[in-house]
Amino acid sequence: MPLFTIIVTVYQHTSTNFFKELVASIVRLKSNSLEVVLLAHGPIPVDLSGLLLELPKYFRVFRESVNFGIVGGMKYCLGKAKGDFIIPVDADDLLARNALTVFEKEISSNPDTVYFYSDEDFLIDGSRKSPYRRPDWDPVLSLDSSYIWHLTCFSRTKAIELGIYSDLNSEYCHDWDTLQRFDLSRCKIKHVPKVLYHWRQHSASNTNNEKNQPNINSLNSQKNVLSQRILKTSHPDLYGISEFPFFRGAVEYYIHRKAPAPMKFHMLEREDLESSSGVSESDYYSFIDQPQASLSHSSLLEALKIFDFVSDVAIVTGPTVDKRTNLILSAAGVQAKSGKVIVPMLNKSSSDPGPFAIGLKPHCVDFPNPDFWIVRGSFLNTMLGENLTPNCRISLANCVAQICLRYGRLIATSPLVSLISSGYDLKKRNHALKPLVKNKNNLYYHYPYS
Repeated sequence: MPLFTIIVTVYQHTSTNFFKELVASIVRLKSNSLEVVLLAHGPIPVDLSGLLLELPKYFRVFRESVNFGIVGGMKYCLGKAKGDFIIPVDADDLLARNALTVFEKEISSNPDTVYFYSDEDFLIDGSRKSPYRRPDWDPVLSLDSSYIWHLTCFSRTKAIELGIYSDLNSEYCHDWDTLQRFDLSRCKIKHVPKVLYHWRQHSASNTNNEKNQPNINSLNSQKNVLSQRILKTSHPDLYGISEFPFFRGAVEYYIHRKAPAPMKFHMLEREDLESSSGVSESDYYSFIDQPQASLSHSSLLEALKIFDFVSDVAIVTGPTVDKRTNLILSAAGVQAKSGKVIVPMLNKSSSDPGPFAIGLKPHCVDFPNPDFWIVRGSFLNTMLGENLTPNCRISLANCVAQICLRYGRLIATSPLVSLISSGYDLKKRNHALKPLVKNKNNLYYHYPYS
């Protein structure tokens, strides 16, 4: 059984009452394989200081006269930890009673996995509300969006090796920085689809802003995390950071691909799907099955960026958008746990955010849009070696999806990769995608809200 270390910091603005509730939730875990490393840095309230003297023995309390900041405080705690796995928590939130039990089971069942994350809900005026059911691990969504915060559990030795909490410029996005480091090192990351954390919303929280104005420190941290990701590429000069084109309720930044020279994209016709002759493995191929539709230059650049940053992505697709109405006429599909295949963005406006605003972010899916998709040349050769059925656009999308699943490759969709249609025949539209045959090694669910 692994030893867990919960790390938490308190400072001058920590609420003593909220911290008491956190302590009570930790005590309720009733585990013999737990230590808590707690840092009180800088001046703290007198009543909070007194409370620290009354904590159980497995709370290892450290006091420092200087406030180290968020990242500095977490790094201090990580350095004092003795556990096999680290669980960071905030001093004003609560843990679910079964949090450690669930993580123990997951670690035992997945010995090669070093990073786990759970679902959470919001604690508002003492009531639990709005559970956030996260998608399973999605490196495409993680590239453009910090979608994982609480509760996480990761290997202490691996965290130290990766330099977790070493970048002070990621102060307000340290959880995203942590995840990026695990992802870049090709570590196994696993979603635990249970609500194990209750995130308190209150007026004093750094995440709340009564005027709904962006926190400049948070935005700078976003830019820094993205900049560090760019610097780890072989050609950082090919990328820039811009404000995300779609507004999801807050200002966000993302990585954009600058125009390459030359663009190595080729059009695929149906007859091309019958032979691999002439396919260049280093190029990219666009399949479009709508005669009055086109992909923009910016769409191709976005697809290229996804290919550049997520090597497991074999196919990039996006929505088909009516030029006149901006309605989504066709889109990528996902398979729910029930086995049902759904197309979440079908018939919605191209600016509709979808559940938890994931529809307006690049993310992984199970099926490409039958209207169009872009494929790596290297994987096109693999596909052409399989039994494709190019006579029907739906069966072709099914074949592409099943081949990607078979080879452990990903399909990504992005709202920034859109096929603009000026003459779509709605009578011919059909989204009768068939469920994929999944097994225990590929049971990933990209859309947990159905």
